[in-house]
Amino acid sequence: MTGILALGCFVTGFMTAWLLRTGFVMTQISWAQEQMERKVRYWQGERFTPGPSPSRPPAARGRPRPGS
Repeated sequence: MTGILALGCFVTGFMTAWLLRTGFVMTQISWAQEQMERKVRYWQGERFTPGPSPSRPPAARGRPRPGS
């Protein structure tokens, strides 16, 4: 009788721990995904702002001048 009760407690504890761990991991994944979406929105907003691009010097933009 005691063995069956101990086994039941072990199984219940294992299932509870697994559910808590799964909920915690899902919360971490959701938070990381939200942070990445914020970064993407930020960088997409930066892409459409006017001004010189830091990746290319101003002389490299547009068509090349004839004779140069």
